[in-house]
Amino acid sequence: MVLREKIAIFAYSWSTTPNVKLDIYLNEFVTTFSSLGFDVDVYVANQYVECDGIVGLSKNYNLYKLNKKIKLNKYKFILSINNALLTRRLDSLRLQPVIGLIVDDFNHLFNHDKTGLYDQFSCADIILFSSYSHIKKLESNNLSVADRLRFYPTATSVSVSSKNCDFLPKVHNITWVASLLDASGYTLLYKHCTHNPDRAALLSRVVDVVREGGQINYDHAIGAESISGLLDEHKWSRPFFEMQIQNMISNQSRISVVDRLHELGLSVFGNHEWINAAAYNANILTVYNEGQAISSHKDIMKIYNSSKICINMSQMQSGAALPYRVIDILASDALLITNYHPQSDAFAIFGKDCPIVMYKNLDELSTLCEYYLSHEDERRRLVVKCNEMVKHGFDFRDRCQDILDLCGLSPVRKELSAGNINLVNSNEFIFLTLKIKVRLKNVIKRIIKSVFSLIPLALRRSLIINLRA
Repeated sequence: MVLREKIAIFAYSWSTTPNVKLDIYLNEFVTTFSSLGFDVDVYVANQYVECDGIVGLSKNYNLYKLNKKIKLNKYKFILSINNALLTRRLDSLRLQPVIGLIVDDFNHLFNHDKTGLYDQFSCADIILFSSYSHIKKLESNNLSVADRLRFYPTATSVSVSSKNCDFLPKVHNITWVASLLDASGYTLLYKHCTHNPDRAALLSRVVDVVREGGQINYDHAIGAESISGLLDEHKWSRPFFEMQIQNMISNQSRISVVDRLHELGLSVFGNHEWINAAAYNANILTVYNEGQAISSHKDIMKIYNSSKICINMSQMQSGAALPYRVIDILASDALLITNYHPQSDAFAIFGKDCPIVMYKNLDELSTLCEYYLSHEDERRRLVVKCNEMVKHGFDFRDRCQDILDLCGLSPVRKELSAGNINLVNSNEFIFLTLKIKVRLKNVIKRIIKSVFSLIPLALRRSLIINLRA
């Protein structure tokens, strides 16, 4: 009998318990390692942080118990996504290789020890980035990590075959999988500043600076006001403030894309923030696909394969990095048209002469879409070239094997069937006293509800009215 080896993946999910659902790309790592014969324990990091945030650790959890569980399981390695659950308070992390996989900008990473933005990388033995620019930024701000950094492009779960056969039927002319981002914090902050002309002018100036790619001068003052003073007053961190500004600018650009492409047959798939934005831009209603859920990587590839063109507009904070969707589209039946960046990782990975179609502004995007929609043979030839670029080494199975190689583990044995996937319940680490308090509170609620139900309906209504008064 062959013994099955066990690994842990520290991931995250912004869905609520008990129906925890991982991001479709994180889920691909989990299921791929399982298919390679490993039993996989998944720890959802944001459950251990107060208010489902990304900074610090909740006081409700007994880290001694969590530490003990990790030690007892004797994992072959731990894969942490975005520094999830990497904290100096868990000495169990030193008992096996820890691989950090960074898939977002620095402002979006877990920081359980509340260190500096570039200092939260002490727990991982090897740190994988899918962006050269992020590696350079980290190296310039934290010299101690240089020998632990590795570059690996994002992956796709679809193996690419030659396109000598017929392409799949097309349903969409142009497809765009994109969400409108949360900028509600900036909106609230601006409302607090409307009565103060100097503060309003400062905020407007900051947006212009960020849009043009400049650095924010937090101490620059208009009158007696400065951005640093404004943030201190409202207890905002600078990373959160910058993220809100970037999100707002990205949203403005995304809505402009809808205005340019809706007449060419654009189809948008994304979150319901698009519906909210439709209140002030009616074109959104003509392109947004309401109710079509994307719950798996297979779903998203089905959309791409049914499209002639798929566009990409990276988030402002992504810079030169290639998001997952770029590799997905390159592996699909659709032609990728993506935004140009002079230091794009596409050039580093595929060469300066790679056939990826790029646009520098919205006029170019519209012109390119019109051209390739009317030149089908040329569109297909480019798709075949792009398929060939990602044919080898870009599958999730390849990336998981890369991680195994980094950990010094031998190739997976073919005689093993798929391993088990276990979502570790964070409730088992909650302090017993807190559990008792919660249970007592629930019991008291049920008792009050039962007693209240015995009171005649008319009297209940009278009590409620009097309480409200």
